[in-house]
Amino acid sequence: MENEFKEILDVLIKTYCMSTDSLSILLGINKTILDNFYRNTGDIPPDNFRLFGNHLVTLGFIPEITADERTKGFIDILNKDLHISIESIALLAKIKIDDISNFLNNSESVSYEIKYKLASVCNILINLYQSAESRKSKGDISITDDV
Repeated sequence: MENEFKEILDVLIKTYCMSTDSLSILLGINKTILDNFYRNTGDIPPDNFRLFGNHLVTLGFIPEITADERTKGFIDILNKDLHISIESIALLAKIKIDDISNFLNNSESVSYEIKYKLASVCNILINLYQSAESRKSKGDISITDDV
């Protein structure tokens, strides 16, 4: 598995011009550890290996996933995991609920303008969620069910 991870790193660095500085941030691993792993002079710590691998594989597959598929995935996460309704997404994007339904059924059936509005809103909502999760994990905010 380590060899496959190194191959993915190699593609990200050589083909997509990503630096180990940015990769260390995206992968949540110390830059020195990442550099050593990439150069075969060190290992990823076992407690970080799984998350590192998941993030690395995700990064490696980005070029394979179309923009429409990514947006559909975001909509699914927003709706099912974060309980943001399709109606709310449509209202925030200033499009019709039917536009989202049509996009989900056949992304080629909607205009680029609709796709752009939808992708933009989904990206903002996902980023807000990730920011809140990051602050929560650092103890900067407290989210409880108490009223």
